[in-house]
Amino acid sequence: MRHCVFCACLVLILACTDCPAQSDQSSHFEAASIEPAAGPEMFSGGPGIGRATFEGTTTLATLINMAYDLGLGKLAGPSWIGTEWYAVSTKYPPGTTEEQFRQMLANLLAERLGLVVHRVTKEVSGYELSVAPGGPKLTLADSGAAAFTPPAASGRRGAQPGMSWDSRKVGNMTHMTFGRTTMAFLEYQVMSILSESSSGPDETIPVIDRTGLTGRFDFDLEIPTNGDAGHAGVDLSSISDALEKQLGLTLNPVKTRISYIFVDHVKKAQTGN
Repeated sequence: MRHCVFCACLVLILACTDCPAQSDQSSHFEAASIEPAAGPEMFSGGPGIGRATFEGTTTLATLINMAYDLGLGKLAGPSWIGTEWYAVSTKYPPGTTEEQFRQMLANLLAERLGLVVHRVTKEVSGYELSVAPGGPKLTLADSGAAAFTPPAASGRRGAQPGMSWDSRKVGNMTHMTFGRTTMAFLEYQVMSILSESSSGPDETIPVIDRTGLTGRFDFDLEIPTNGDAGHAGVDLSSISDALEKQLGLTLNPVKTRISYIFVDHVKKAQTGN
């Protein structure tokens, strides 16, 4: 996916320089391994869903994104971290929280792969997702516990177990169906569409969820596109109008600060690591 620059400020504020990935040495997996793998496999497990293991294959970039809870376009490092595959297997105490899991993962990457990063904060132009004056037009899904699923398990930020999502293009319209979906996941989708449809490379257009809506919802969203361009053919007015008319939500321009992680050092995993 092509991501796009949408920055209003050129000033970079350095928040942390040459800081190691781990910040809490007391948070460690009970057992863990990370080794080279041939290709992707499905992830299983995750804190909060009754399991004490997490395993699967993914890229190092995805693991860093998981450890730091990053969004699209917020990680910079050597190109191989996004192309080489690693098999990961971990064990941790039942009841481990999302934050504890992320810290354990950050410690694992620092200790096994020597990961060192620094964080930079940029002030950029983006959008806030809020409720329109007439109120939301969303159907509350059936009740159910919203347990944490590591982002790589679904590949989508804000995704939760039991959630469903489908996107299909018919003619010049893209139809998306959301089932048991959080506003965090809708935020991710809107951010993805806006970023892909803009004209610059490498970064994302941030979208901030300020709807105040909690829980899960069932809804459909239909957005016009230009020809066969996919999300690249969606303009801001089209998605903004669709959100307001169909979901009772609005997109408003805002200035916000977002953090980026830059990889200063990391080594490739070896078999038996």
